Amino acid sequence: MPRAKSCGWAGVLLAALVAYFPHSTLAARLSSGTTIDLELLQTISSRYSDPESSVYFRVRRDVIADGDVVVRTGTWVKGKFANLQDRGRMARSASLSLDVPFVSAVDGQAVRVIADMTRAGRNRDDAMAAGIILFGAFGLLTKGSEVWIPAGSVLEAQVLNDRSIDTSHIGNGSPAPPSAARFHATVIREHISGLGTGAVRFKVDHPPSIGMLQIELRDDRELSADARPLEPWQVVQVGDLELPMPIAAAAGEASISFPAWSVLQYCRPGPNRIVLRAPFDSGPMEAELQLQFEPVVRR
Repeated sequence: MPRAKSCGWAGVLLAALVAYFPHSTLAARLSSGTTIDLELLQTISSRYSDPESSVYFRVRRDVIADGDVVVRTGTWVKGKFANLQDRGRMARSASLSLDVPFVSAVDGQAVRVIADMTRAGRNRDDAMAAGIILFGAFGLLTKGSEVWIPAGSVLEAQVLNDRSIDTSHIGNGSPAPPSAARFHATVIREHISGLGTGAVRFKVDHPPSIGMLQIELRDDRELSADARPLEPWQVVQVGDLELPMPIAAAAGEASISFPAWSVLQYCRPGPNRIVLRAPFDSGPMEAELQLQFEPVVRR
């Protein structure tokens, strides 16, 4: 009888602990070797991309472990350049590699992953040989091609070590949409120095020099004539992508301008809706324009 009484008290204590800590055991085991598909959010170019800047990806689909979501679709992932070699003379083509060290789990853990993407420019040995035959020493000046990794490319990341992921605080709510703009401006004209107006069209392996994206705006008439933005205009969205880091404009007298590649790198082939925003005392103002992006890839 005393033994049964003891077991009864143990059961009561266990039930009380479970009631007091209802989520203490809600952890899932994310196994090493698990694959996480990442989508590249920007185009990488050996000519235009800054090797010191971050490279952004997002998780393409939920990662499930023990029946729970441990890495959520759409999670932002930051990568970096591991190497960038410019193209050179003697038909040497450019090469670059990207590295992603961590992916965030639903509990905020930085999960160590192995993920790298390496690309080299198109082989130009034939061009080199032809140049030497036709032009002698001047053939040695033949340049190699650039590297181009288009936005939307997929990188497979693999989890390095087993991790225990706390899934007790996973919510089902979606993030709140950004507040709607109170005022709007109209884009009168846009121009990219080096390319002119119209569709942005250039060869991928031998891209031209491009400068600034210049935009002329007509302000919303509801604002007073002396109203000025509290901060510079920013590009905040390209297509359906809210940018990880808004791109600030350099203010001008008659127009605003951005380094063209800072915007174009987030464009996909075809028409792209570009959303600009600036804060005013009376509320945010937005403007929109369409950019037609047509990269030409040599086959």
